[in-house]
Amino acid sequence: MKETTKEIHKKKLMRLIAQGEAKNTKHILALPEVKDGLKQILGEEEGKGLIEALDRIVKAADKLDWVLPPEMRGAGMEHGEAFGGAVDIEWE
Repeated sequence: MKETTKEIHKKKLMRLIAQGEAKNTKHILALPEVKDGLKQILGEEEGKGLIEALDRIVKAADKLDWVLPPEMRGAGMEHGEAFGGAVDIEWE
């Protein structure tokens, strides 16, 4: 049983790392090259509108990390609920 729990926590940790990387890549949308490219593809007005919408989405995703205290997020992850982003790691 202990080995199973250890594997579960290992997979959760790997998912958290992957999730963090995915979240970090969202900030690529703020790069000038991306903004300029979207405006070139969609036109100035529509490109600017999409950039603003994507910026609001990224900021909302960042704020979700602060909605619940770390203890509640950690407990939610421990019990398989939808909330994650916080974990207590103990190395053997």
